[in-house]
Amino acid sequence: MQMQVQFAFPMLQDKMLLVRIEAARILAPIPVGDLPAELALAAELEPGDASFVYVYAVGLNSLGESQQAIRTLQDALVLHPRNREILTALVSFLRDSGDAEAAGRYAEELRALQP
Repeated sequence: MQMQVQFAFPMLQDKMLLVRIEAARILAPIPVGDLPAELALAAELEPGDASFVYVYAVGLNSLGESQQAIRTLQDALVLHPRNREILTALVSFLRDSGDAEAAGRYAEELRALQP
């Protein structure tokens, strides 16, 4: 039996990652249509790929889970300290949550990366 898997994000088309996600889904089923869970799993399976964590955090923020999105990005920054997408999202999410001081600190880190 051949199973077709489609994701809303093209970056999830990597075949090995799809195999790993499907294996994890069989072992611990994820509700169909639960994209944040799929993105969380992708971020967990590929911690070296900052784009998975970024997209997951943006999804969390879009669902109103801004504090969890901020924590996710802060954790990811440990592995990806020079990632502009992560820093930009942190500045935006923190500013929107009213934490101008923390947003300013991350904005300074982001400015330091500019050539």
